[in-house]
Amino acid sequence: MYYCSGRFHTVSVRNISQAIVEKVRDLFIEYAFPNILFGGTLVNFAIEPFLPSYFDKSQGGAYPHSPSNPLFPIVIQFGWLLELDDETFINATQTVAKALLQTAIEDGQDIEGLEEILYPNYALIGTPLTKMYGNNVDRLKSIRQQWDPDNVMCLTGGFRF
Repeated sequence: MYYCSGRFHTVSVRNISQAIVEKVRDLFIEYAFPNILFGGTLVNFAIEPFLPSYFDKSQGGAYPHSPSNPLFPIVIQFGWLLELDDETFINATQTVAKALLQTAIEDGQDIEGLEEILYPNYALIGTPLTKMYGNNVDRLKSIRQQWDPDNVMCLTGGFRF
């Protein structure tokens, strides 16, 4: 039986432009084949082109989105077999994310700083809570303290409030 390690990460963009699509393609070509040879078992980059109206009926929540200016996630995923390759593939995940973010900025997209909210289900371990929940972090911490004073949910993996 084989056990595989893996990581997800993401970049959020305001527009899925030709420059973004081409950069995703180029990075996939650059990383897929060499990393499969290096011991990777999976290289997946996915653009999620939701309808721009997907937040129109939103009543708010933890995710600090702007219904009038939605963000679209790009998924970055690597999988590999050997624990000794962890650093290599985690670094690759971060490098791809930085390259996509830079491409979006060069493409004129205003997604720097707190404008670049990351989709929590894809965010890499260690991502600051403010990069996923923006100004909602304090409110979410308060909710966690009220409803989970014994920190039961902190016994699982994932991000901690």
